Amino acid sequence: MASSAFLVDGHLEQYFIQQVCPDHPVRRIGCNGHSVSLEAIAKHIASHCRLFDNRYYPIIIIIDREDRDETACEIKNSLITLLQKEGVKDSLIVAVADRMIENWILADQSVIKEHPDRKQLAHIHPEGLHGKN
Repeated sequence: MASSAFLVDGHLEQYFIQQVCPDHPVRRIGCNGHSVSLEAIAKHIASHCRLFDNRYYPIIIIIDREDRDETACEIKNSLITLLQKEGVKDSLIVAVADRMIENWILADQSVIKEHPDRKQLAHIHPEGLHGKN
């Protein structure tokens, strides 16, 4: 049975996924930032998919929206279209963090509530807690 692989934006994402899913390959895409075009990202992802050589199912792609004007959903759809043009036929799951994946990692309130030292965390107000900041 094939296992999944991950393609992520940066070092923090790679480290986090490696800790959560230690038996799955996690590779950095190799291009990151708001000035990087989706076309360039698609080319890098396509290279990784070719190197994976159909050994992993699905390939989970996690990128940041950064400061792009498009919505996360529009970025996801565009990226899938670009990957198809690059000849990628793998089963893909594309996730686009609205700003940065670090927001997903650090904003898990269920984990914070279960944390034994949560009283010490009560004074912290994470970004976006009370609306778009």
